[in-house]
Amino acid sequence: MQETLIGQYNSELEASEACAQLEAAGIPARIIKDFDGGQFPQLQIDCGVGLLVAAKDADAAMDLLDELEEG
Repeated sequence: MQETLIGQYNSELEASEACAQLEAAGIPARIIKDFDGGQFPQLQIDCGVGLLVAAKDADAAMDLLDELEEG
């Protein structure tokens, strides 16, 4: 399955919230945050935490997150 990066977040918490919103809407998602096996979590500030979805779901996922952000 081909995945697409649809967002970069400043913290794992922000990425997890977005991931949960997508999954609640039926769009499987996962976060990526591997910084040397978790030895350097402070790198989240510089590198960010990514949010991945299947390529076929990318447009719907971005639309949903945009809607939720707008409130």
